[in-house]
Amino acid sequence: MREGSPDGAPGDRLTSFCNDLRSHIAAAATLASPREADEQLPEAVRHRLALLREQLAVLSALVSAQLPEQASARVRTDVTELVEASARTVGIAHGVEVEVRTKGRAVVHAEPTSLRRAIVNVLANAARASVAGPVVVRVRHERGTALVEVDDDGPGFGEIEGGLGLGLRQAEQAVRAAGGRVSIGRSPRGGTLVRLVLPTKGVSRTVS
Repeated sequence: MREGSPDGAPGDRLTSFCNDLRSHIAAAATLASPREADEQLPEAVRHRLALLREQLAVLSALVSAQLPEQASARVRTDVTELVEASARTVGIAHGVEVEVRTKGRAVVHAEPTSLRRAIVNVLANAARASVAGPVVVRVRHERGTALVEVDDDGPGFGEIEGGLGLGLRQAEQAVRAAGGRVSIGRSPRGGTLVRLVLPTKGVSRTVS
């Protein structure tokens, strides 16, 4: 332990905190896990428990990604699956309908936790800007790229209360790390259109 730092180095404190948090997340996930008696619960309740387990799994992955010894790795990542899960998260968190339109399964090489954060951040910006809704997100394979388009019916880029700020910067960093790019324009619906363009080179073809 470093002299003058009774709680240890910052990295040690972060590791300890993440390990403690993961223990509590694991306990919560166990409480939300299905049991034989749960078959008697209403379908709506079982559906909410399934959504809770999904959110806890994402939270556990986010916490694990903060550990100093956790190496970031680019792996085969199903962008369509990430978008669908992220849409559920944002829809619940913001009380906004998020409509997902897909054409096949778009697969890339990326670090999935960072890419999920990027997608959630972009969707959350659109949800905050939305007036009547829904937020629309389209995923498709196009000319060697996985294309994710998010558009809303809000006031347009630069007019959202609080701005886009850190969330968009984090999204850009994650997409660049996967070899892609982010562009921002005007949605035909009057709001903002954000495009995430990710290369699919090196992965098997998108499946329908």
